[in-house]
Amino acid sequence: MFKIESYKTSYPIYQLEFKAFFDEDGYYDEKDDGYKCGERNVLRVSFNHKTWSIYLPKIISTKKVKVFPSWDKETIERLGRDYYYNYITKRYGFYYSPEEYFLHISYGIDAPELISYIDQDFGWFVPWLEHKFSHYEFYDLDNKTKLYEFKDIKRFDCFREREKIIDKVPKIRFQCLDYDNETIEATVYIEKRVWTKGTGWFQWLKYFNAPLEVKSIEIKFNKEVGERKGSWKGGTIAHGFEIKENESVVDCFKRYCEKHNLTYFKYNILGETN
Repeated sequence: MFKIESYKTSYPIYQLEFKAFFDEDGYYDEKDDGYKCGERNVLRVSFNHKTWSIYLPKIISTKKVKVFPSWDKETIERLGRDYYYNYITKRYGFYYSPEEYFLHISYGIDAPELISYIDQDFGWFVPWLEHKFSHYEFYDLDNKTKLYEFKDIKRFDCFREREKIIDKVPKIRFQCLDYDNETIEATVYIEKRVWTKGTGWFQWLKYFNAPLEVKSIEIKFNKEVGERKGSWKGGTIAHGFEIKENESVVDCFKRYCEKHNLTYFKYNILGETN
């Protein structure tokens, strides 16, 4: 049976993969004019945000394994057999995610749920495309003046040292209303995270490529926020939100409130209320 399906993804993918699998959910067979379960072959092609699944006549079979379970005598008599078959998927091809710089290659068995089989695949983050985290930078509330830099990220207690710097960074405290009109306080400071190009043997690329930088306001709420607060999953207690160059902290937080269903109404810096 030949059939083409297509759909869009929210993230870019580059993929060329052939898959032989057993369709347990069933599919419509025009030849037999009905639904049935069975082995199928599909060629999946992805380019950027578009994916095509091309269902083909059977070219390659799955790996068919005969299993002899511990059935009782009545079950064996009812079925007329003392075994069943496991149909193990096979994949051949590649998958590349440009957002994660990750390449995955398959060349046979794909059975992650069966510990008795080893998947025939491998994958890695492409070292000449991947970025390596370098350091943190902390800014004054004017969004221009860099006050501190923290590079000692390999220390086992680096998070404690980073917290000591965060304690010294200037902060602004906002008051806003949650979706249910509960008053929330949010303490905010500005932080930049920096990554350099290349990992492993390709770390020298950082000398020829601009670093990847993300500057954001770091928000800590005094209580849970959002529609999930009070539930088993819980609401938001901290969040990061990217700040634009030359944008004030107040304007950035207002944008955050608009996006996350909060109502901003005032802020306080060093005892001044606005």
